[in-house]
Amino acid sequence: MDTQNELCVGTFVRWLKNRSFGFIAPDTSGPDIFVHKVDSIGEIPPPLNTKVNYKVTSFRGRIKAIEVQPQTAEKFVVTNVSNAYQNVASGGDRE
Repeated sequence: MDTQNELCVGTFVRWLKNRSFGFIAPDTSGPDIFVHKVDSIGEIPPPLNTKVNYKVTSFRGRIKAIEVQPQTAEKFVVTNVSNAYQNVASGGDRE
C-alpha cells in the first residue's frame, strides 16, 4: 500500500450498510472516495453529510480513504466548581 500523509477534507455522502462501506465526496474536485468500516475512527458510519478528515491510500490499484474521522466542533461544558464554561478540545461525552 502506498499511503499519502496529506490530510484531506470531504463530506460523508453514502453508506451501504449491508456491505459495510461507503463514500466520501472530497472538497476538492474528483470522484467520490471509497471508505470501508475498518478504516473509520469513531462512529461507524458517521451521519450522512458529516464533514470528515481522512487520508488516502492506493489499495489493489484503487484509491480509498483511511483514518476517516468526523470533524468535531469544540465542546463546552460547565464545571461544578466555578460554574464557568471550560473549553474541551477533545474527549468527553457527546452532547
